[in-house]
Amino acid sequence: MNTLIIFLSFIGFFLLLNTSKKAVLQHRFIEIATQKNGKVAKVIGGLLFVCTFYIAVGKYGFTAGILVNICAIMLIASLFVLLNPLKKMNYKSVLLVFLLLLIIEFLIY
Repeated sequence: MNTLIIFLSFIGFFLLLNTSKKAVLQHRFIEIATQKNGKVAKVIGGLLFVCTFYIAVGKYGFTAGILVNICAIMLIASLFVLLNPLKKMNYKSVLLVFLLLLIIEFLIY
């Protein structure tokens, strides 16, 4: 469940960041599509944030869920803002990291 919260927060932040006019795009299909359909991407990104808050509150309780989700969003935002302009993030590496996290989460629980 933690991996799902982090993954949905990542996608939501990705969509909201790429709708910005000042975003550094890597000229991939997803970045260009989110910039062209800005209103739809903002709505989907906001809904993903609401879903992650709902999942976190359901799993951890009200206050702890909000704090866990805010910490996850801060972690994702800082990594994304640091690594995206350096072009160190590609989709294969991000997917690999989330799959490894998912496997570790299922092995532990």
